[in-house]
Amino acid sequence: MDEHWLSPKNLNESQAKWRSTDPSSMRDGGGDFSSYARVNRGEGLLGSGIEAHNLVNCASRVRAYKHIVGSRRSKIADVGCGLGFLSIALMDIFAARVDGYEVSLDAVEFAKSRWDGPCFYCQAIEPSVPLGRMYDLIVAQEFYPFTRSSDCNLHLGYLDALLQSLSLNGVLLVGLSEGTKESILFNIEKLRNALGSSHMEISIRRIPFDKVYNAMPMYAVANFVSQVISFVLKKPRFCVLLIKRV
Repeated sequence: MDEHWLSPKNLNESQAKWRSTDPSSMRDGGGDFSSYARVNRGEGLLGSGIEAHNLVNCASRVRAYKHIVGSRRSKIADVGCGLGFLSIALMDIFAARVDGYEVSLDAVEFAKSRWDGPCFYCQAIEPSVPLGRMYDLIVAQEFYPFTRSSDCNLHLGYLDALLQSLSLNGVLLVGLSEGTKESILFNIEKLRNALGSSHMEISIRRIPFDKVYNAMPMYAVANFVSQVISFVLKKPRFCVLLIKRV
């Protein structure tokens, strides 16, 4: 993967291109920005291809997050929030204030018009640059280029920015599929060594498949069944890196 294409600078340039393009001509390309533009300009969710870029039905995923980190999280940041589906689920299930950060202006415009409650900011997250606010939970779910890079220095730069915005007892959750070919998962030991000196602990938690958790609301049961399904079908699971101060 060309990791430089996913840099904030190039993402801004890409979204500028698609915002100046007729959405009806974007069906064969454009990725996230094409889908955000089509949704925001009245095409609707169906046919936009948005589910390839954003998790739309987020309740079971957020319930899993709540099980992992506990319910006492009053200020949450959703980094790379897209259209805001995860942000509104975080607000409802945690009963918390939620701020969503997203580089796509189309996505932020849609989120602001669609959802009441969360605050949305059109802001590119830069390595080593804090968010400017403090949170007791930061969720970075499939946040590019952070999760889809094999560059440990890039990971450390983003971690520096995000951890500076984490309150004393806060938790950072970094979510991605364990089947991602180039990802932060390959640098876990390096990150553990680097974070250990700053008294940060990092662990991996695999969460239940969404459909399984919806059918089996007991977390332990759903997690066990998901483990069996993953083993038998060789199906990657969604996992989170849990990073907290110790």
